[in-house]
Amino acid sequence: MIVVFLCIGIVAGTSYLGYVCACYYTNRKKFFDDFIAFLSFAKTQISCFQTRRKSIYEGFDSRGSDFEKIVKSYAKNLENCSGKLNDKLLYINEDEWAFVQQVLHDIGKADIEGELSRIALAKDRANAMLKSAEKQCEKKCALCVKLGAALGIFISILII
Repeated sequence: MIVVFLCIGIVAGTSYLGYVCACYYTNRKKFFDDFIAFLSFAKTQISCFQTRRKSIYEGFDSRGSDFEKIVKSYAKNLENCSGKLNDKLLYINEDEWAFVQQVLHDIGKADIEGELSRIALAKDRANAMLKSAEKQCEKKCALCVKLGAALGIFISILII
């Protein structure tokens, strides 16, 4: 009887580990989705309201997402005149991270026409990154959970 409960616990635990691995891909997809939302927000603020740079960063709201935290952190660093991002995320690779930093750094530093064209180019590249993240999520999220469950079943069989 104890062995059965142990096996159920192992399968549940390894399935949960698979779920945690799947969150990597889900968070990556959400990050790029929020990044695109930020670019749209920045475009609206610059073109319609001619909002100041710091107000763009502070005004973005994405319900507490990782990207919003990065933007708020960047806004605080602007006050300190550093304007750097310190919080690199595990699910974003170096090239993507450098691109996000560059876009955040460049917003509000050109005339309106130049700014809108930069945002449009950044949004195109961010859409490509989002599509890639969606494909990865679609392929690997379910696989991670299934592999976690399979690993739990395999360990349970070894125990029995």
